[in-house]
Amino acid sequence: MYEYQIQYCVIDAQPERRKSFEFAQRFLGYVKICFYGPGIQGKIIAEGQEVEHSITVDRTSWLDMALSRFRNRTISLPVDTSMEYKDHMKALVRIYERNQHGNPISKYVEGSDSDHYAHSRVYNELALNFAANMAGSHDIID
Repeated sequence: MYEYQIQYCVIDAQPERRKSFEFAQRFLGYVKICFYGPGIQGKIIAEGQEVEHSITVDRTSWLDMALSRFRNRTISLPVDTSMEYKDHMKALVRIYERNQHGNPISKYVEGSDSDHYAHSRVYNELALNFAANMAGSHDIID
């Protein structure tokens, strides 16, 4: 956190929940641990009630937002970005199916390839929201 001057951090709560919590405690007020959860829709960020320092978000909506930056070309990657990172960004596939009421819904499915960096993009998007709120009402991209 100090070495890279992180303004705000969102990390995966799983699989080491206890370690995630300890990290959030260590940097109190600057770290949230993230769960993907049911009952959350859209880009809502539900502050944790049961687990301190936690948030719960809709997996599909936030993956849409994070990955759309590549499709829309509103994010650029360094020339030396590893092939591993690029492969992780392409590992998730969005499919459509019908829910119990017959309504179409979409979700991302995982293949056999790793997708860890894709999920870290989601955590970057979430952290950006928290950092912007901490910074006040000015543009964070100066």
